[in-house]
Amino acid sequence: MLAAVLGTLRRDFALSVDYPTGAVGRQVSCPVVALGGNSDPVVPAASLADWAAVTTGHCAVRILAGGHFFHVERAAEVSDAIEELLGPDVAD
Repeated sequence: MLAAVLGTLRRDFALSVDYPTGAVGRQVSCPVVALGGNSDPVVPAASLADWAAVTTGHCAVRILAGGHFFHVERAAEVSDAIEELLGPDVAD
């Protein structure tokens, strides 16, 4: 378990270190899907709507059952939600 968590944390830190400073505040034009767990103590479900600010495209929000690691607990539901919210072209 520790190895899995540390690997994820290392990748998160690497992304934040390498993230270009000038990119903050810029928007993308692609659709965005914001997923969250309904009992996440770290990221409140209400804050997921804020992801709409990063795109000029469509932003869909889906709340799934689970905590902060809902994506691990409900991997199949996460995959289904992404496909459903982004449309059939994503599955191709």
